Amino acid sequence: MTRALIIVALLAGVARAAPQIGDHSPPIELRALDGGTVKLGQPGEQIVVVDFFATWCGPCQDAMAALDELLQPLGARVQLVIVDAGERPDVVRRFFAAHPAPPGARVVLDDDRSVSRAWAQDRLPTTFLLDRHAIIRHINRGFGAGYPRRVGNWLGDMLGNP
Repeated sequence: MTRALIIVALLAGVARAAPQIGDHSPPIELRALDGGTVKLGQPGEQIVVVDFFATWCGPCQDAMAALDELLQPLGARVQLVIVDAGERPDVVRRFFAAHPAPPGARVVLDDDRSVSRAWAQDRLPTTFLLDRHAIIRHINRGFGAGYPRRVGNWLGDMLGNP
């Protein structure tokens, strides 16, 4: 009986570890594909879209195309950070050389998946929308027909658009 209670307690602790809407985002400090380091988790001037991605993931590519279309008209008011989950840098470079990221997006390399684990990400794509205080306001797991409308509405609400 004691062993069962310990297992339940451990599983409950793991379940709570996943970031939820209203939580402060786990920090990100990763090497960017274009050089330098990208750090997130501190208040800033922009809304941040964090998209967990892999080059082999077809739905990830669909989500990226939708984000490109949604974010272009918003310009510098929104920062897109694409977190490549666990792939070698040369694979990611080749992919983005053939399929450019949306303008202004930062592609970061989560080679060892430490950030993916900190954000409890095992489903691709997953898109997080963070407010200017680095608070998670929306989470979209996967990609489907409603993705562009849903994420577009969330961005509009966060930016105060009617």
